[in-house]
Amino acid sequence: MRKIVYILLAFILVLGLTACNEEEPAQPDVSYNDGTYAASASGYGGEIELEVVIDDGRIDVIQVVSHQETESIADPAFSQIIDDILAAQSADDVDTVSGATETSNAILEA
Repeated sequence: MRKIVYILLAFILVLGLTACNEEEPAQPDVSYNDGTYAASASGYGGEIELEVVIDDGRIDVIQVVSHQETESIADPAFSQIIDDILAAQSADDVDTVSGATETSNAILEA
């Protein structure tokens, strides 16, 4: 009986250790052409205009140039999504912000 308990505990320990093994997300092997680019897309309240700066082949800065969104709702989306895009160096697989889905999708589309 003790042997079964020890085997079960060892099994649970191994499962726990493998669940804690988080790998860093792989950075995409993408290089962009350096420059400053303008992009826009329709959000909830109208057009959202962005400026994207590429430096050394990487997305360096994303700036919201203009928008007609409700600031208290859109500002968290702008901040979170821009941070996520800069970290991933891509808009692919970046999640939208709850409560600001249309604004989020517009940023990702632009």
